[in-house]
Amino acid sequence: MVMGRKTFVSFWYLLLMVLSMYYLQIYVLGSARPQSISYSEMMHLLESGQIDSIEVDEQYIRGKLKSSVGKKSPYVVTARMDTDLAKLL
Repeated sequence: MVMGRKTFVSFWYLLLMVLSMYYLQIYVLGSARPQSISYSEMMHLLESGQIDSIEVDEQYIRGKLKSSVGKKSPYVVTARMDTDLAKLL
């Protein structure tokens, strides 16, 4: 089976597009996902003033770090544990 030049070029464009989408998903969009941390680490970050904003719902606590140096993402998330959190906020 002989591939024509047009089919051959289309294959490389398709391969390039697939690899580009993979890169975009893994390296660019993946950094926006919140980093899962332990509850105690979240409380330490909160007490030390390293969290810019925080969102508490029934199951999770989500926070945005003031500085994400050394972290994969500027966003962190942990499971909600106790009801004394409101006193710290």
